[in-house]
Parts: sequence; structure tokens; C-alpha cells
Amino acid sequence: MKRKVQQPVAAQGELVKYDQQGMPQLEVWLEDETIWLTQKQMAELFGCSSENVILHLKNIYAEDELTEAATAKDFLVVRIEGKRRVSRRIKYYNLDAIISVGYRVNSKRGVKFRQWATAVLKEYLLRGLVRDQRIGKLEKRMTAAERSIDSIIYTLMPPLTATRTPIGFGQTGDNP
Repeated sequence: MKRKVQQPVAAQGELVKYDQQGMPQLEVWLEDETIWLTQKQMAELFGCSSENVILHLKNIYAEDELTEAATAKDFLVVRIEGKRRVSRRIKYYNLDAIISVGYRVNSKRGVKFRQWATAVLKEYLLRGLVRDQRIGKLEKRMTAAERSIDSIIYTLMPPLTATRTPIGFGQTGDNP
């Protein structure tokens, strides 16, 4: 019996094909600014069994690393089974759960995933550090420029005397 999986029908996202060299081609579901995969798709991605993925997900939730309510969602999926069109609710897991499983599986693809994720994280951290350093330098320059402007204004302004007071709104600066 041939099964053809179609996109979740109740969702508002979009179906995207993920195809990277050396990895299986997957159709990932994009919705709510994250990607969603089933247990079976995670097993394909990490090169392990669905049972292994289920075991890791149970441990992730039992250890309060993540909450199931925040990382899992049931989608209504339409499948063609033979000549029948069958609707089923299938549980999908978001990127947080996918990453957590990826850091737990013991497979060659799991190792590749961890290496990739670590490299991406390192790159983002380094970019953020460099950005913060640049902002710090700009703030120092701005502070120095403000001091220079204050110094110029102080030098150009006549000194305050007993007959001359600071000017406020609607005042001329001379005391009668």
C-alpha cells in the first residue's frame, strides 16, 4: 500500500524541501517562525530509529529540558492510502525539540548535526561579540565627541556674572 504524505491542512505555514549534501531530503513545515518535524522525520535526519527519537523526547520532557506543550503540536495531515484519502492527526516537534534530540542521538548524522550546530552557534556568538565591541568603541567616541562639544560651548559662551544669569525660555539673560 503506497502512502503519499501531504502538508498539514489546518496549519498556516508553508512546506519547504530541505536538501543538503550528505543528508536525507526532508519536507519541513515552517510555521510560527520555526520548523516542525515528525518523529519519523527526525529519525531520518539523524540516522536513527523513531523509537530512539521517542526515547530522547520522553527524557527531554521528563528532565524539564523542554515542555511538550511549548514544543509539540498536532497537525491534521491528509494521506492517500491506496484509493482512500485519510485524515490523521500527527504530532510535529519544533526546532527546540529537534535541536535537543540532535544533541542526544548517537549516530554519524547526529555527530554531523552537533558539529554544524556548534559551528553556527560559535559564529553567531563571535559576530555578537564583535558587534558589541564595535558598539563599545562607538560609545567611547561619542562620549569623547560630547566632551569636545561641551568644551567648545564652554569656551565660546561668556562667563556668568552677577548681572548675567542662565537663559531660560522667554528670558533675555540680563537681570533688571
